[in-house]
Amino acid sequence: MDVLLFGRSGMWGCICAASLDDVAVVGGDGQFVSALLERVGGEVVLRERFLRFARDEWSVGEDMRRRLLRMAGWE
Repeated sequence: MDVLLFGRSGMWGCICAASLDDVAVVGGDGQFVSALLERVGGEVVLRERFLRFARDEWSVGEDMRRRLLRMAGWE
């Protein structure tokens, strides 16, 4: 099941896409993104964790993998 979440502030949102093998896409204003990145260890750490997951555990097709990496700006 895919789930959409939105903050009461209207400043952030998240799409949890079980149909894409449990991928979540999170977005928001600059303040939210800065706080999120600080909480997870920074952009470099988040990117490395995601790319490691994409390489080692993801079971999506190569086309979907490339589209998601491109959407994140990481391809």
